[in-house]
Amino acid sequence: MKANYLKVSLFAAFLILSLNTHAQRRQYENNKIGGGIDFNLIRLGLGLDIRAEFPIKQIDLLEGLSIVPKLSYYPWFNRVHELYLGSDVHLGVYNYESWKFYGLVNLSYNGFINYENNLYREDKGFSNFGMDIGGGVKTKLGKCLHPYLELRLNLVFIEPHISLGMLYDLNCDRRGAVPCSKIPPQPSF
Repeated sequence: MKANYLKVSLFAAFLILSLNTHAQRRQYENNKIGGGIDFNLIRLGLGLDIRAEFPIKQIDLLEGLSIVPKLSYYPWFNRVHELYLGSDVHLGVYNYESWKFYGLVNLSYNGFINYENNLYREDKGFSNFGMDIGGGVKTKLGKCLHPYLELRLNLVFIEPHISLGMLYDLNCDRRGAVPCSKIPPQPSF
């Protein structure tokens, strides 16, 4: 019982830290929001993923650090119907031109919705604590879009996942993207 409270407390602290990062920042430069698809390579499940990315500029560690709260949902048509709610920490490892390679660690809550009559439950209940490790790559597409590809391993269920998606830069300056006489040019100093 105490182990469950410890897991829930750890998860809640990590999630609150990741969500409050955005509120504590003074600059909103390079914040992104988006989503994509997840594919579970063991269970052959297809899921949806929504996320936000908040870079932490004040930490100068390798190529940067980002907090990425996310929600992943594997619908009813999969063998395992489940929901993940958690947060990633992305540590930039290497930048080359517009490509960024990063390592990731994820802590999450897993709601295993159809656990009662599922062959894959392996003594897991409805509520589980999850942790992923992995890596990813993202690039810039045009002025505002950032496609990403991630490979992660869930350490609790020992399942690899692939994530493919797109993020939109919230501070994207679209001036000049489409010529329009009604938009005044941006002043240069």
